Amino acid sequence: MIKGFVAALALATATLASPAFAATSTTVVFPDATADVSYDFGRSTIPAGTFTDFLKFNFSLPGQVDVGLNYFRITANGITNLTANFGGQDIALAPLAPGSRFYVGSLPTTVAAGPQVLTVSGNSAGLRAAYAGTLSFSAVPEPAAWGLMMFGFGAVGTMMRRRGARRKTVAFA
Repeated sequence: MIKGFVAALALATATLASPAFAATSTTVVFPDATADVSYDFGRSTIPAGTFTDFLKFNFSLPGQVDVGLNYFRITANGITNLTANFGGQDIALAPLAPGSRFYVGSLPTTVAAGPQVLTVSGNSAGLRAAYAGTLSFSAVPEPAAWGLMMFGFGAVGTMMRRRGARRKTVAFA
């Protein structure tokens, strides 16, 4: 009986000691990018409190990435202090127009093959808080592929040049 009372007291203390706005964290893993691809991401109905989302991407090839992010800043039931970071680089978020509550940001960058993480965090005032974005990936040919392509152009040019030199003129008497 005493153990049950102590357990109930510990549960009540933990419940009262927890903040009214709990911090939340989510992790989303996207499929491997093996060619040019575009991913849509976002989160809606974010509960009140601080949140951090980790969006994990894996690129099989090096390439160009463009990360776009937007959210609607509302003083009541919206997001405040939204920050985003991709691969160690901050994504600057600014109002679409002076005085606008619609915030946008973009980060074009080059990535190496391997895993990358997009971290989005902020404060939610209620369940109407949401953000959305797009990550576009374009594979960049590796140096060996460029070398092979240049060799092919050279070989075709050499063949065309030799073909022109071999032509014989026919003389009619």
